[in-house]
Amino acid sequence: MAEPLFLLLDELFGDADSFTTDPDLLAEDPVFYLDEQGLESKTRDILHRMVMWRDREMAA
Repeated sequence: MAEPLFLLLDELFGDADSFTTDPDLLAEDPVFYLDEQGLESKTRDILHRMVMWRDREMAA
């Protein structure tokens, strides 16, 4: 697997690990823990970067 793709997937899995619905955890460390909206936002961003990477790879 290409390193840039691996790093994007690694980031995605890290974000998924940070997801919680526990309001206490979200309040305790809002920088680390993600609610549903935060996870969706980060997932969209990673997907966008994956598409950009794929498009560059296909153009090369």
